[in-house]
Amino acid sequence: MSERAAAETAWEMSAWETLQRLRAQGWRVAVHNDYMLDGVLHTFWGMTRGHVFVRGEGKTDAAALEEVVRGIERLTTSATGLGR
Repeated sequence: MSERAAAETAWEMSAWETLQRLRAQGWRVAVHNDYMLDGVLHTFWGMTRGHVFVRGEGKTDAAALEEVVRGIERLTTSATGLGR
């Protein structure tokens, strides 16, 4: 396996681990979509928990799911007043 392929495999394993961690925290996949934008593959993930929806987009699943995690962190910080 090439170094690049190994790095891509590790990156996607990271995405799987992130997804499993979110599911363990009660988040559910509401929508997942792969699409082309200007000839470049992108992915979109939307997660829900209760009545809350958080989304993330990126060129890889890992990048999009990390955006979801940051969105959840912003919600948590906002709800606790720590972000003010």
